[in-house]
Amino acid sequence: MTTEHRRSPRRKVESIERVGGWGSVRYIHRLECGHAESRPRASSAPKLACVTCLRVENLDREMKKFGSGEEIVGHPIDIDDQPGNNDALPDRLAATIALRFGVPVEAVGINTEFVGNRLEVASGWVFLSASDVHRLGGK
Repeated sequence: MTTEHRRSPRRKVESIERVGGWGSVRYIHRLECGHAESRPRASSAPKLACVTCLRVENLDREMKKFGSGEEIVGHPIDIDDQPGNNDALPDRLAATIALRFGVPVEAVGINTEFVGNRLEVASGWVFLSASDVHRLGGK
């Protein structure tokens, strides 16, 4: 059993479905949370660890950091005296966000504005494809 399974919340098994043919049978355990666990043998335990619930909880924590607005919105960026260096700063921020969400850098946009003599992040957006939504949604 992996460490991830040990930390995962236990969920009641609603049903067990046998999938596959001779030599490649898998048992899909449908859990009360709506997720499914695939195993090579049917479990007789009334509850199983739901790794997907753990991953979704971890992702929710990460998303709340971005949604709080404390880390990104209104965050001042140090401006260098040489104009060419300032263009790279929003790009670095976009690259960091793309890495956290696991999407290409082209899917992240950062809008900046000058407030006085400081460059600040005004807003940002992340474009998610259908596969990204399913991956991040945990289903």
